Amino acid sequence: MEKRVLLAAIISALFMAWYARLVGKWYPQASPTTQTIPGAAETPAAMSAKPVTTYPLEQEDVLSLESPDLAVEVGASSGMIRGVSLKRFSGQSEGHPLEISTGAALVHLSFAQSPMGWRLIEHSAGRLRFNASDAKGNNYNISYVIDSDNPIINIILEQVSGEQNDITLSSSWTRGDTLDQRKNPLEVSVLSKDSHGKEIHKRYLGHVRQERNVPRGTFLLSLAERYFCQSIRFKTADADVKLIPSSEGSIVAEAVMKSAATTQTITQELSIYFGPRDYFHLKRAGFEQAFPIGTLGQIGLIMLSLLSWIAKLTKSYGIAIILFASLITCAMAPFTLIGFKSMRKMQELKPQIDRIMAQHKGNTTIANREVFALYKQHRISPLSGCLPMLLQMPIFIALFQAISHFVELRGQRFLWIKDLSLPDRLSQLPIALPLLGKDLNLLPIIMAVAMYIQTKLSQGRSGQSTQDPTAKMFSGPMMSVLFGVMFYQFPSGLVLYWLTNSLMSLVWYRLAK
Repeated sequence: MEKRVLLAAIISALFMAWYARLVGKWYPQASPTTQTIPGAAETPAAMSAKPVTTYPLEQEDVLSLESPDLAVEVGASSGMIRGVSLKRFSGQSEGHPLEISTGAALVHLSFAQSPMGWRLIEHSAGRLRFNASDAKGNNYNISYVIDSDNPIINIILEQVSGEQNDITLSSSWTRGDTLDQRKNPLEVSVLSKDSHGKEIHKRYLGHVRQERNVPRGTFLLSLAERYFCQSIRFKTADADVKLIPSSEGSIVAEAVMKSAATTQTITQELSIYFGPRDYFHLKRAGFEQAFPIGTLGQIGLIMLSLLSWIAKLTKSYGIAIILFASLITCAMAPFTLIGFKSMRKMQELKPQIDRIMAQHKGNTTIANREVFALYKQHRISPLSGCLPMLLQMPIFIALFQAISHFVELRGQRFLWIKDLSLPDRLSQLPIALPLLGKDLNLLPIIMAVAMYIQTKLSQGRSGQSTQDPTAKMFSGPMMSVLFGVMFYQFPSGLVLYWLTNSLMSLVWYRLAK
């Protein structure tokens, strides 16, 4: 087997392993929704499926805060944030804003364990202020101030008299984006500082079945689905956070802000961001640390900036992806041409290599030494044929990571594709196929055919008759089928990118020939 073929096999295996891990990480399949029939006896399984939350929504008057980005509902007597509407993003019904409501408090604040009823003392444009007293005579204030420039609610909590108490915040989130529940995982992201001031990032996928403590010293707590999130920044004191058991399709966290006041008056401040979780929106609001992105993610963000700029010019993300992929392929053209020329030279040397291998059939060490001497004589690198693929993989992975939460791609149509952030789903198959599922995704099939044509053309006619069976297996349809299966459940925007890359590589092959 040629070394380049072995390398291609290893790369494919590693990519398949990465693919399986990544798809399971970003796109876990959502479980079917369980419905409870009113009045029916609940089984233990049904009871365990209920969300475990301390603050369910109850009947009460609702007060509103509004900005250009948000519409926030606050309970008049509970003082909790009951629901949020993201006014710049469409919900399930076209023309209606995306509504986030969990059936429990999105945000509930309390001092120690003292139950109390809040009394509205101020309701002005963009501001709500509540006052309450507990059974011990302690006096408290809560103020909600909505930001007019960003989707942020600023909260000020004051204990103005009485014994000092810690402040407990309960936060919940559920899937509000109903465009596709199957590709909409839930997660909790926590950013903390240890005793030495070093930042620690922890990420938890899906709901938890048992209470779970996270690192202490949390200053940024985020609850998210694929495209949208609630991110809480604790300004005046770090918090101790734990995850609370919840049902499938919801996540709940509780944060305790310890009192460090030396006077009778205790003041705590925090800011809560409700909106898209992609980096550009978070950075605009000052919450870019909510979801650390890493080095590859930073490369992906640069590419997304270019893609967004092209989309503004073309008014279509589908056309923008095609032009963007063409630019990337042209930038990689020198390496692609080197790879094609190297493969062609290796095909021309195939008869000489076969003679060397036949002469030293019993001694592979000498045979390999002479083969590499032949490569060196003709200035050929056995790895150069894989060079375009090796360079494209980090770019593709970076783009995958960045585009996974890129909200601007959500709901974008192109040709028969209804949403470039999802598989193209041309139609439904009569049965579910292993690895592929029940959706007929046309774009990965076209991509696999284009890759097969690219492979056959790049082989040329020389050396095919003497090619060993393993090489034929990887240079034939198997590699194309492998990539077709790997890309089958990818967002159609990424498949369109790779398809364009394959077609442009064919163009460069014709130029190299």
